[in-house]
Amino acid sequence: MFALIAVPALVALIFYEQGYRAGLSEARHKDRFQVNWNGSEAQTKDAIQRWLAKNHARELKETYPVVMSFPDRNCIQLKMELGGVGGEPIYCYRANSLQLVEEVSDVE
Repeated sequence: MFALIAVPALVALIFYEQGYRAGLSEARHKDRFQVNWNGSEAQTKDAIQRWLAKNHARELKETYPVVMSFPDRNCIQLKMELGGVGGEPIYCYRANSLQLVEEVSDVE
């Protein structure tokens, strides 16, 4: 009796996981929409430029920005794509300003 329930449940779980991963992968490759919240668009560009300068790179590869908004600041985390190697720096700016208030970029 247990096998009659467990085997189909396991098969369903495997197919669910495969579908979830396929959808997640597809979503990562599409253009991301980011709302300009308290100056976050300019802050994101600045964070990317800081990270590129630190790593002596010309373009951001396999990384995408995520904005976290707080009452007094915005923090931009440069997240790695699935399977990426390395750390994920965070740059925090005063709201509506390019004044950097906190940086966690020693993550290589």
